[in-house]
Amino acid sequence: MNCAKVGSGVLGSIAFSEEIGHNLGGAETKCRLDKMANFWEKAEEALKVAEWAYQNGCYNEVVSRSYFAALRAALALLEAIGFRATETKRIHFWVQATFARECIHRRKLVPAHLAVVLSDLSELRVRADYLPEPVSQTVARRALKQAQEFLEAVQRRLQAK
Repeated sequence: MNCAKVGSGVLGSIAFSEEIGHNLGGAETKCRLDKMANFWEKAEEALKVAEWAYQNGCYNEVVSRSYFAALRAALALLEAIGFRATETKRIHFWVQATFARECIHRRKLVPAHLAVVLSDLSELRVRADYLPEPVSQTVARRALKQAQEFLEAVQRRLQAK
């Protein structure tokens, strides 16, 4: 396995909680941490771009980046509990379904009301990216708040001791 070193960011020194972690060997745990940290860094980056876009009136981009921030945060948590997509063809659907099933319903790692966030943001992203009408500031603000709340919940779980 070839994995990059975990950075010194928010997840740099994370330890799996018993609810999340598995009894893995050192190299496998480090590799999983590296991949989880990479997804988390991408999630944070997308959220920063969404926040910048909101401050600058780019509301379609707020919605698009908010969705990808939440999607990547979901991928980070899924990686932490040992789930990884084997193909990317329908990854958006896989993430939504697997996150809801494993992280919310089965393991109860994040609040149940977050079950709809990925699908809500996905629908809004389609509107923002593919329809001619722009999204409103109100819709953009709602999408940004959903993404922020989603990332906060995932981060709390990833950092649980």
